[in-house]
Amino acid sequence: MGGVLAITLGLVSIGHAQLGGGYVPGSAFGEATDPGALKIKEGYRIIPTVMVGERYDSNVFFRPRTQGLDREDFVTTTSPQIRGLYAGDLISVNAVGGATGEYYAKNTALNYIGANASVSLDMSKFLAQWWRGSTWKVTEFYIDSAQPRAFLTGDVTGASGNPFARGFQAGRVNYQNNVVSTNLALPLTQTLALIGSYSNGFIKFGSSSVQQGTLFDTNIESYTTGIAMKDTSLNTYRLNFIGSESDIGSRGSFVSRGGTVEWEHEFSQILRISSSAGVQYVQTQFQGVSSRTPIVPTGSFNVTWKDNTTTLGLTYFMGVTPSFQFEAQSLLTHTVSFALTQVTPIADLFGVLGANYARGDEFGSSSSAPVSFASYGAIAGLTYKLTSQTFIGVNGTYQNFDSKFGGNSTAFDRSLVQLTLVQAFY
Repeated sequence: MGGVLAITLGLVSIGHAQLGGGYVPGSAFGEATDPGALKIKEGYRIIPTVMVGERYDSNVFFRPRTQGLDREDFVTTTSPQIRGLYAGDLISVNAVGGATGEYYAKNTALNYIGANASVSLDMSKFLAQWWRGSTWKVTEFYIDSAQPRAFLTGDVTGASGNPFARGFQAGRVNYQNNVVSTNLALPLTQTLALIGSYSNGFIKFGSSSVQQGTLFDTNIESYTTGIAMKDTSLNTYRLNFIGSESDIGSRGSFVSRGGTVEWEHEFSQILRISSSAGVQYVQTQFQGVSSRTPIVPTGSFNVTWKDNTTTLGLTYFMGVTPSFQFEAQSLLTHTVSFALTQVTPIADLFGVLGANYARGDEFGSSSSAPVSFASYGAIAGLTYKLTSQTFIGVNGTYQNFDSKFGGNSTAFDRSLVQLTLVQAFY
């Protein structure tokens, strides 16, 4: 799998499900919805998983009301997956791969089979042979689907997620998305370390099922390098130089350079909070658009909570993202993501809740037809463990999207109700 390589600091989730899209075992809400999401301390394990689901979908085309377009449908989903776990003396691996097939009762031309894969590789012990106390992790995520994703949901780690899923919703289209990431920390003393990250990813679009604005294949490359210092009160401070380049092919590109200051505090093994703030110098080069080089803010805020009954992740992100529809532009984007899993008083019954909000506005150019968007969505559901290997679930989702280009608005919403049965074999 080629494509995006990224180095990021902090916790990394190896997979995510689309908010309201076809469910992929092992992707959203972790152990609360996937009986195959096991952990091992040594050796290896292979865990096949099969999910079957049925959902009502009010808008399978991701489009506004249009005369002659029947947006409602009932969709049957089947998703076989296989997870491979390995924990050795030097490396640990958690890999998932599989396929997702969907059958549409009314719009049968939308039937498709897609693929997905993700891997998380921890090589810290391997590197520690030469540099004591160092950490080195690599992750990759790939999806081939017909349902573009506006948001990631169910990420209870509080990770920042996929740079191509920051809230903008395209119409139904075949696409591929690949993100690879790695992060590295090399201690210099007991309290000081060199840190770095690198990422490289792409999104590529194929044939579209609906008439919509032009979509642009896009690559994003980013990196950070800096120092981290930890004091005795469980505070960690990081000073980073950050950079990125977004390439939108013949439509143009933009690069950003800047710096951030980050603070992280571990209140206990249950609660952790981190925040960062900084500025970026952004230079744009877009076809037919005069360029500027503004200084823009960037920042983030993360909260993670995990105890015996509750797992929670809350993330805020502000930064520069590319527009990959209508016209190539740089957008200042704000996103907020929330995910919760909760043990209920009823034995073996779990509740899940997720919410997302995003807004993006053009900056850095003087286009006569600016691009902007605003999106939000929420999902709530219950999962019941029939056995340790068999889960049944029900969830409901609502989404609302509004994108603007040159004074024209494309606004629509989407409602879903889904029933799932997930079976793991081990």
